[in-house]
Amino acid sequence: MQKIFSSRESDRNSYITNPTSSLNTDNLHETFINLTPIEKSRSSSRATDRRKGLLDSSASITIEDASRNRKKPRFIEILKSNRALVAFIRYMIAISENFTTKSTPSNTPSSTTSKLPIGSSIRTLRGHTDGITQMIAVPGSPPKLYTCSFDKTFREWDTSTGLSTRIYLDPNNTAVIGLAYYPPTEQNPALLFSGSTEPLIHEWSLANTTLLRNFAGHTGSIQYISISESIPPRLVSASTNGEFIQWDFATGTPAPKFNIPGTAYSNGFVILSGTFPRLYSADSDFVVREWDLSTGRLLRTYSGHTGPVMQVAILPGSTPRLFSCSVDTTVIEWDTTTGRATRTFTGHTAKVSSVIVIPGTPARLFSASFDKSVIEWDLNTGKVLRTFLGHSDQVTALAYLLGTPPRLFSGSADRTVLEWVI
Repeated sequence: MQKIFSSRESDRNSYITNPTSSLNTDNLHETFINLTPIEKSRSSSRATDRRKGLLDSSASITIEDASRNRKKPRFIEILKSNRALVAFIRYMIAISENFTTKSTPSNTPSSTTSKLPIGSSIRTLRGHTDGITQMIAVPGSPPKLYTCSFDKTFREWDTSTGLSTRIYLDPNNTAVIGLAYYPPTEQNPALLFSGSTEPLIHEWSLANTTLLRNFAGHTGSIQYISISESIPPRLVSASTNGEFIQWDFATGTPAPKFNIPGTAYSNGFVILSGTFPRLYSADSDFVVREWDLSTGRLLRTYSGHTGPVMQVAILPGSTPRLFSCSVDTTVIEWDTTTGRATRTFTGHTAKVSSVIVIPGTPARLFSASFDKSVIEWDLNTGKVLRTFLGHSDQVTALAYLLGTPPRLFSGSADRTVLEWVI
């Protein structure tokens, strides 16, 4: 079957970016001929192989010869005049990748992890056609993973099977950069917010995949989105012109705005909810900033990196522990009471793109890098505990699910997501 669909790869990709674009009906006719057993083969064994989708080169030539001597059926003429039907066929071809996603044949990750050493890759999630930009893991039954990509889509994955269950196309046909999830309430279904290289944020219902509304107010491309689970929730977004917007969740209109001084911008941030909500931003001018979310006032600047800061993570507690990663290849832990660096983690050999801390006893710290690796760190000594290798390109995003054991996911420029034994 792969031999048949390889010639349609460009059509699948073009549908994702332009579902109403024209379809080459000559090639489509040949594909349909290959997919239906209406042509007689020169031998019974070859016919059996074709029905199984296992075409060799000589079988392909036989079908091509037959198709040239055969009058095209009338449905091809119908396709030429029916763009909606063409779009539907393109969509079906695009999602057909879901059925060839390679996954470990187990619906119970615990049974898999018990047989594999820590640091092993359990499963590979395939489907995106360009690099992955961000991921969110959501607990539930089954747990879900949401990924967004430069391929102008974001996807929902069933983490028990490794299959992509839904594909969302960016309404503006641009790369999807950020995602934020809000759990269901009595008033609303579960919601997902997406941001792209356009200055808009889109709100989606995960109950029926409906686009509910757009949040307009930024003047630059969206760089990052996050939402607190407080009531009312706090939805915050950052753009490439250094602007933060905290949105009125009920009306979808901009509430307080605050800006990074000068020409810097934020690559990511984390929200710490509570009586005095805080936002910690990872900024392009080599610093981490702490903001009062209620007022938008800058409270503190954390200086110590020698390159742009890419992401931050926080471990809540009576004294929150703050971590940041940077282009300078390091991860730094900060004292949130003084603003000083308390420990530097060195071990990566290229830009560190993402950092997460998994709560627990003990807590666990992971970072992802353009050196194609994920590292787990010893929080007490700052030393490398183990290195996770498996991606063939830059690792760009991390996500985790709590459980026994917890589950770690990494996304990469190689277009895949790997799940790891940790």
